[in-house]
Amino acid sequence: MLRPQLFRCLLLILSVLAAASQLFRPLQAQMRSGGTVLRVRISERKSETAIERVRVEIIRFPSEVVNAAFTDGSGGIEFGPLDAGSYVLRASKSGFQDAETTVDLNGRDRIANASIEMEPQGQASNSGGKVSARTLSLPAAATDNFQKGMEALQARRNPRQSLEFLQKAIAAAPDYYEAYFLEGTAYTQLNSAKEAESAFRKAIELKPDFISPYYPLALVMFGQKRYDDEEQLLQQAMKQNADGWQWPFELARCTALRGQWAKALDYGHMASGKPNAPSKVHLLMGDLYSNSGHIPEAISEFEQFVKADPQSPYMPKVEKALTSLRAAARTPASADSR
Repeated sequence: MLRPQLFRCLLLILSVLAAASQLFRPLQAQMRSGGTVLRVRISERKSETAIERVRVEIIRFPSEVVNAAFTDGSGGIEFGPLDAGSYVLRASKSGFQDAETTVDLNGRDRIANASIEMEPQGQASNSGGKVSARTLSLPAAATDNFQKGMEALQARRNPRQSLEFLQKAIAAAPDYYEAYFLEGTAYTQLNSAKEAESAFRKAIELKPDFISPYYPLALVMFGQKRYDDEEQLLQQAMKQNADGWQWPFELARCTALRGQWAKALDYGHMASGKPNAPSKVHLLMGDLYSNSGHIPEAISEFEQFVKADPQSPYMPKVEKALTSLRAAARTPASADSR
C-alpha cells in the first residue's frame, strides 16, 4: 500500500482542526466590515408560509461554522458582512425535515438573498400544533427572556448579555430546551467550551430528538480532540436523524484522525448515499482514499467534485491534488511500494 503521508494533498480532514477552532472565536472576529450581508428567508414548501424560530447555521466551505441563529416572525434572518466565498446554509426545526442550500458570494454585492423551503416531517400540522401548544404553555417570563436573549445574541452580537436573559428564561422554565441550546451557542462564542458543552448536553437530555445541539457539541469535542466522545455523540444523532448526511460525514473525519481508514471509508460511503449530500462529500472521499493509498479511487472522487462544483474556491487545491495523484498513478515506483 502507498504510504498515506505521501498523498496528503488536500488535507481536508486535518485542516478541520483549524476549522473547528473557529467555533470559539468571538463572532465579531469572524465578520468583516466590508463584505456582503446575506439575507435568508425560510418558508414551508407547499404553503410558502414563513417559518419562525428555525435554527439556521451558516458554514464557510468546507466546514468553518461562521454563525448560527434563529429566524424571526417573518421567517427571516440576516448574516454578515461576510467575505467572498462559498457557504452552506443549514436549516433545522422540530417538526420539519432539515434542509440546506449553497450560496456563493462574489464580494462585490453589498446585499445578497437566499431562501430555503422546508418540508414538514410526518404529520406536519399535528407536529406543528404540538410545538405551538408547548410554546404557549411556557411562562411569559421564560419566552420574553428567551426572545431578549436571542435578540442580544443575533442582532446586538452580545453573548454575555444574551446569557443574562437566557438564564432567566431557564429559571422560569427549567425544561426550556431551546434556551439551553441558545445558552450553549452564547458560551461557544465566549470560548467557554465547558459551559457550552453542559448547556448543549442539557438540551439533548431534555429533548433527544431536538437535533440542533448535536452538531455544535460535536465540534466542541472535535476541537478538544475527544474523538471517542464525538463518535458516540454522532452515533446518537444519527439515530435521531437517520437521513442526515452530516453525521456519517463527521464520523468519517473523527475516525480518520485516529487512523481508522477502513472505518472512515465506510462512514464516507454512508454520507455519500444520504439524500441531499453536498459536493464536499467527494472531497472527503478523495482525501480518505488518497490517505489510505487508493489512488485511482481518490482521483475519481476529486474529478466528480470538479464536475459538481467547478466554481468552488477549493478548486486550486483540488487541481493540485489531482496533479500529484495522477503523477503518482503513472510512476512505476509507486507500484513497487505496495
